Amino acid sequence: MTRAGPILAFVTLIAVAGLVPPVAWAAPPAGAATPLPADPYEHLRALALRIRPDEIGAAGSGVYGVVADLQVGGRRATLTVLADGEASLYLTDGRIIGGAATPETAKAAAILLDKARASLGELHAAADFPSPPAGEVRFQVLTPGGVMVGGEAEAKLAGGGRPLSSLYAAAQAVAALAGAQARP
Repeated sequence: MTRAGPILAFVTLIAVAGLVPPVAWAAPPAGAATPLPADPYEHLRALALRIRPDEIGAAGSGVYGVVADLQVGGRRATLTVLADGEASLYLTDGRIIGGAATPETAKAAAILLDKARASLGELHAAADFPSPPAGEVRFQVLTPGGVMVGGEAEAKLAGGGRPLSSLYAAAQAVAALAGAQARP
Protein backbone atom coordinates (compact mmCIF):
# COMPACT_ATOMS: atom_id res chain seq x y z
CA MET A 1 0.00 0.00 0.00
CA THR A 2 1.31 3.45 -0.87
CA ARG A 3 1.57 6.20 1.69
CA ALA A 4 -1.49 7.95 0.11
CA GLY A 5 -3.72 4.96 0.91
CA PRO A 6 -3.76 5.38 4.72
CA ILE A 7 -4.02 9.18 4.44
CA LEU A 8 -7.02 8.91 2.12
CA ALA A 9 -8.66 6.40 4.47
CA PHE A 10 -8.08 8.72 7.46
CA VAL A 11 -9.49 11.76 5.61
CA THR A 12 -12.53 9.73 4.51
CA LEU A 13 -13.11 8.52 8.09
CA ILE A 14 -13.01 12.11 9.41
CA ALA A 15 -15.44 13.30 6.71
CA VAL A 16 -17.86 10.41 7.31
CA ALA A 17 -17.73 10.96 11.07
CA GLY A 18 -18.76 14.56 10.50
CA LEU A 19 -15.74 16.06 12.21
CA VAL A 20 -15.17 18.48 9.34
CA PRO A 21 -18.01 20.30 7.59
CA PRO A 22 -18.58 18.82 4.11
CA VAL A 23 -18.37 22.27 2.53
CA ALA A 24 -14.65 22.33 3.32
CA TRP A 25 -14.17 19.30 1.09
CA ALA A 26 -16.19 20.76 -1.79
CA ALA A 27 -14.16 23.95 -2.18
CA PRO A 28 -11.72 23.87 -5.09
CA PRO A 29 -8.07 24.41 -4.24
CA ALA A 30 -6.66 27.91 -4.66
CA GLY A 31 -5.85 28.64 -8.27
CA ALA A 32 -8.13 25.87 -9.57
CA ALA A 33 -10.41 26.68 -12.47
CA THR A 34 -13.96 27.51 -11.43
CA PRO A 35 -16.49 25.30 -13.20
CA LEU A 36 -18.84 27.05 -15.59
CA PRO A 37 -22.39 27.55 -14.37
CA ALA A 38 -25.09 25.33 -15.83
CA ASP A 39 -26.48 28.25 -17.85
CA PRO A 40 -23.76 30.81 -18.70
CA TYR A 41 -26.34 33.18 -20.22
CA GLU A 42 -28.36 33.46 -16.99
CA HIS A 43 -25.15 33.67 -14.95
CA LEU A 44 -23.80 36.61 -16.98
CA ARG A 45 -27.18 38.33 -16.90
CA ALA A 46 -27.31 37.99 -13.10
CA LEU A 47 -23.75 39.34 -12.75
CA ALA A 48 -24.60 42.38 -14.87
CA LEU A 49 -27.66 43.12 -12.73
CA ARG A 50 -25.61 43.02 -9.52
CA ILE A 51 -22.73 45.27 -10.60
CA ARG A 52 -22.21 48.33 -8.40
CA PRO A 53 -21.15 51.78 -9.66
CA ASP A 54 -17.88 51.73 -7.69
CA GLU A 55 -16.88 48.51 -9.48
CA ILE A 56 -16.79 50.34 -12.80
CA GLY A 57 -15.56 53.73 -11.65
CA ALA A 58 -18.99 55.33 -11.89
CA ALA A 59 -19.55 56.20 -8.24
CA GLY A 60 -21.54 59.39 -7.87
CA SER A 61 -23.15 59.14 -11.28
CA GLY A 62 -26.86 58.70 -11.92
CA VAL A 63 -27.61 55.96 -14.43
CA TYR A 64 -24.52 53.78 -14.64
CA GLY A 65 -25.84 50.88 -16.68
CA VAL A 66 -28.61 49.35 -18.74
CA VAL A 67 -29.39 45.65 -18.90
CA ALA A 68 -31.92 45.13 -21.69
CA ASP A 69 -33.62 41.81 -22.41
CA LEU A 70 -34.70 41.76 -26.03
CA GLN A 71 -34.89 39.70 -29.19
CA VAL A 72 -31.88 39.49 -31.48
CA GLY A 73 -32.15 37.38 -34.61
CA GLY A 74 -35.30 35.72 -33.28
CA ARG A 75 -33.63 34.68 -30.01
CA ARG A 76 -33.70 36.12 -26.54
CA ALA A 77 -30.58 38.08 -25.69
CA THR A 78 -29.36 40.47 -23.02
CA LEU A 79 -27.60 43.69 -23.90
CA THR A 80 -25.44 45.18 -21.16
CA VAL A 81 -24.15 48.74 -21.44
CA LEU A 82 -22.15 50.27 -18.58
CA ALA A 83 -20.96 53.81 -17.92
CA ASP A 84 -17.33 52.67 -18.18
CA GLY A 85 -17.88 52.09 -21.90
CA GLU A 86 -18.49 48.34 -21.80
CA ALA A 87 -21.16 47.07 -24.17
CA SER A 88 -21.82 43.34 -24.41
CA LEU A 89 -24.48 41.16 -25.92
CA TYR A 90 -25.21 37.82 -24.24
CA LEU A 91 -27.04 35.34 -26.42
CA THR A 92 -29.03 32.42 -25.04
CA ASP A 93 -26.92 30.00 -27.07
CA GLY A 94 -23.98 30.93 -24.81
CA ARG A 95 -22.21 33.32 -27.16
CA ILE A 96 -20.94 36.61 -25.80
CA ILE A 97 -20.28 39.52 -28.10
CA GLY A 98 -18.28 42.47 -26.76
CA GLY A 99 -19.23 45.60 -28.62
CA ALA A 100 -17.27 48.50 -27.14
CA ALA A 101 -14.35 48.00 -29.48
CA THR A 102 -15.45 50.58 -32.05
CA PRO A 103 -16.14 54.30 -31.68
CA GLU A 104 -19.57 53.77 -33.28
CA THR A 105 -20.59 51.25 -30.63
CA ALA A 106 -19.26 53.42 -27.80
CA LYS A 107 -21.25 56.40 -29.14
CA ALA A 108 -24.42 54.31 -29.45
CA ALA A 109 -23.89 53.00 -25.89
CA ALA A 110 -23.62 56.58 -24.57
CA ILE A 111 -26.86 57.46 -26.34
CA LEU A 112 -28.55 54.44 -24.73
CA LEU A 113 -27.45 55.60 -21.27
CA ASP A 114 -28.83 59.10 -22.02
CA LYS A 115 -32.16 57.61 -23.16
CA ALA A 116 -32.26 55.54 -19.96
CA ARG A 117 -31.79 58.70 -17.85
CA ALA A 118 -34.63 60.36 -19.73
CA SER A 119 -36.87 57.31 -19.23
CA LEU A 120 -36.51 56.96 -15.44
CA GLY A 121 -39.99 58.40 -14.88
CA GLU A 122 -41.48 55.49 -16.87
CA LEU A 123 -39.74 52.83 -14.76
CA HIS A 124 -40.37 51.38 -11.30
CA ALA A 125 -38.03 50.05 -8.61
CA ALA A 126 -37.61 46.28 -8.43
CA ALA A 127 -35.61 43.74 -6.49
CA ASP A 128 -36.26 40.67 -8.66
CA PHE A 129 -35.36 40.47 -12.32
CA PRO A 130 -36.92 37.47 -14.04
CA SER A 131 -36.41 37.14 -17.76
CA PRO A 132 -39.37 38.54 -19.68
CA PRO A 133 -41.83 36.32 -21.50
CA ALA A 134 -41.38 35.75 -25.23
CA GLY A 135 -42.20 38.82 -27.28
CA GLU A 136 -41.59 41.28 -24.45
CA VAL A 137 -38.65 43.63 -23.97
CA ARG A 138 -37.53 44.48 -20.44
CA PHE A 139 -35.15 47.23 -19.39
CA GLN A 140 -33.28 47.17 -16.10
CA VAL A 141 -31.65 50.54 -15.52
CA LEU A 142 -28.88 50.54 -12.92
CA THR A 143 -28.85 53.55 -10.59
CA PRO A 144 -27.15 54.17 -7.22
CA GLY A 145 -30.61 53.99 -5.60
CA GLY A 146 -31.38 50.59 -7.08
CA VAL A 147 -32.53 48.98 -10.29
CA MET A 148 -35.40 50.60 -12.14
CA VAL A 149 -37.41 48.31 -14.42
CA GLY A 150 -39.84 48.72 -17.28
CA GLY A 151 -40.87 46.96 -20.43
CA GLU A 152 -43.54 46.26 -22.95
CA ALA A 153 -44.36 44.05 -25.91
CA GLU A 154 -41.66 44.40 -28.52
CA ALA A 155 -44.17 45.00 -31.31
CA LYS A 156 -45.57 48.04 -29.47
CA LEU A 157 -42.10 49.46 -28.76
CA ALA A 158 -40.92 48.90 -32.32
CA GLY A 159 -44.00 50.69 -33.66
CA GLY A 160 -42.87 53.89 -31.93
CA GLY A 161 -44.87 56.42 -29.98
CA ARG A 162 -44.68 54.49 -26.71
CA PRO A 163 -42.93 55.98 -23.62
CA LEU A 164 -40.04 53.50 -23.89
CA SER A 165 -39.80 53.42 -27.70
CA SER A 166 -36.74 55.70 -27.85
CA LEU A 167 -34.98 53.55 -25.22
CA TYR A 168 -35.84 50.47 -27.27
CA ALA A 169 -34.51 52.03 -30.49
CA ALA A 170 -31.25 52.99 -28.75
CA ALA A 171 -30.85 49.44 -27.37
CA GLN A 172 -31.48 47.97 -30.83
CA ALA A 173 -28.81 50.28 -32.30
CA VAL A 174 -26.18 49.06 -29.81
CA ALA A 175 -27.22 45.42 -30.32
CA ALA A 176 -26.98 45.79 -34.10
CA LEU A 177 -23.48 47.27 -33.88
CA ALA A 178 -22.33 44.58 -31.44
CA GLY A 179 -23.82 41.88 -33.67
CA ALA A 180 -22.09 43.34 -36.73
CA GLN A 181 -18.76 43.03 -34.93
CA ALA A 182 -19.37 39.33 -34.41
CA ARG A 183 -19.59 38.69 -38.15
CA PRO A 184 -16.31 37.83 -39.87
